[in-house]
Amino acid sequence: MIDSSFLDELEQFELLVKRRVSSLYAGERSSTKMGRGVEVVDFREYYPGDDFRLIDWKVYARTDKLYIKRFMEERDLTMHLLVDSSNSMDFGTKKITKYDYAGSLAAGFGFVGVENQEKFAFGLYSSHLKQVSPQGKDRLHLMRILDLLNNAQLSGKTNLGQSSAMYNRFVKTKSYFIVLSDFLEPLHQIREGVHRLSRQSIDLTLIQVLDPLEKNLGLEMDVKLEDLETSQQRKCFISPGFRQEYQGRLKQHISSVADICRDFNANFISVTTDQSLMNVFVELMGGWRRG
Repeated sequence: MIDSSFLDELEQFELLVKRRVSSLYAGERSSTKMGRGVEVVDFREYYPGDDFRLIDWKVYARTDKLYIKRFMEERDLTMHLLVDSSNSMDFGTKKITKYDYAGSLAAGFGFVGVENQEKFAFGLYSSHLKQVSPQGKDRLHLMRILDLLNNAQLSGKTNLGQSSAMYNRFVKTKSYFIVLSDFLEPLHQIREGVHRLSRQSIDLTLIQVLDPLEKNLGLEMDVKLEDLETSQQRKCFISPGFRQEYQGRLKQHISSVADICRDFNANFISVTTDQSLMNVFVELMGGWRRG
């Protein structure tokens, strides 16, 4: 179940949250969009597919990098929240599973959307896109999403590439995307998913949620491990050397996911379920959107 105490904390710290996200949310605010004939507000790096006519050659002369101009224009932006509901998310050695932790963070983003009259949409995925909510920005919309989160049946393997291809069909304009998952899947699927979502996004953030036991492998001697996505079981002897090799492989996988995100100018954050939801959320909101 979604952590209701976390939502209560958000209610109590509403002013703090609003202050943290003032650069992103302002209700009926002006937001940045590519355009011409209006005031230039800043610059960002050029990416393949951008209008080359917006390149600022004076900036290029100073930095030796391609940057394009960004202009102020009224636009109603949408935040899309994608939560992994595969079997691997149904794991937790603390008081909360990875899925419930990820869902609680997603609900927190939705809460901020409601408080600031911002549209947000929601999707659950595993090997494919399982459920999608329409866009909305009121409290009733958030309550429906909470029901969807709490009643979801976790199943299947994770495939961000295939799921993002299905979800993109519902996205009509450039938007904000937040994906919450353990990202314990083949790297080529993650790369495909990040690539697809980045083409539709103004800002893309991947939030990895892991259980502390997964990260540290705090087990000893003979144990029987079960793959939640395949139901395969394997007996293992957890020696110091085995633990060190496991931690090294996991660290390399996480580093590779971060590299993929950098390749597509996406944000990547990794957290564990023993961290305070409120502390993590405030930190995420403080650094979510790049200037």
